Amino acid sequence: MANCTTPLSAEMKEYLKKMGALVRKARLQQNLSGAELAKRAGVGVNTIWNIENGNASVSLKNVLLVLSVLDCADRVLKTAPADSAVSPTRQRATKMKPQRVKVAVKKRP
Repeated sequence: MANCTTPLSAEMKEYLKKMGALVRKARLQQNLSGAELAKRAGVGVNTIWNIENGNASVSLKNVLLVLSVLDCADRVLKTAPADSAVSPTRQRATKMKPQRVKVAVKKRP
């Protein structure tokens, strides 16, 4: 899978930390260890640790598997910031708008 080279915005980093805290809280409320949650979700223990610590390298598939097991996807996704503020594609597009240049063309008589 290709890595995204665009750095995350501060808002996105903060959201990942909040999401991780919500996942940890949901796991603890259900009296699950990290290992038990990992087993139920079909992911590794390191994946659980990475999600709970706001690591952006976790695949969306794995995040959704964990959220599904915890039945907290709605609660976590409702806390997401507005798309325009965090989308790496949108960030690149706004930074790299082409500059239009007018060129004066002399007409021949």
